[in-house]
Amino acid sequence: MGGTEDADLHTRLWKAGKKGLYIPELFLYHKVEPHRLTKHYHRKWHTGHGAYYAIMREESIEESTLRLFDIPGCIFNESASSFFRMFALLIKGRRDEAFLYETKLHFGLGFMRQRFTDFRTLSSSSIATQIFSTTRSVFTRITGYFFPQRRGDRAK
Repeated sequence: MGGTEDADLHTRLWKAGKKGLYIPELFLYHKVEPHRLTKHYHRKWHTGHGAYYAIMREESIEESTLRLFDIPGCIFNESASSFFRMFALLIKGRRDEAFLYETKLHFGLGFMRQRFTDFRTLSSSSIATQIFSTTRSVFTRITGYFFPQRRGDRAK
């Protein structure tokens, strides 16, 4: 549930140099079964959608340099942000608005679960490499924040 067939097809066509045509007057009608209009269905769909994006390795998500368990840092960031926005809206009693952020959180959780499952199947040397790479990236960001290099200060 929550597949990425449309996005996958679009990406492959775009990379092959194909183009699309937008026709705003074109309408498509599709029968939707009542169970697909429930919050339960959407939670499940967004969780599955996140898992499929983890498998698909979409370029705009994968370009994040900070990773943990092969999960890009932007996924952790978006999930945490969605959680706090959802929580704030729930406190204010705005449940319908909070649901948007709940679905984004489900996407992130589905993504993380899939990547963590894939990560556990790696060999121990691959896991050590991933941990070293993540540690190095975090250290570089921290030291760069506290000790920014100026153009003339580069090490020789």
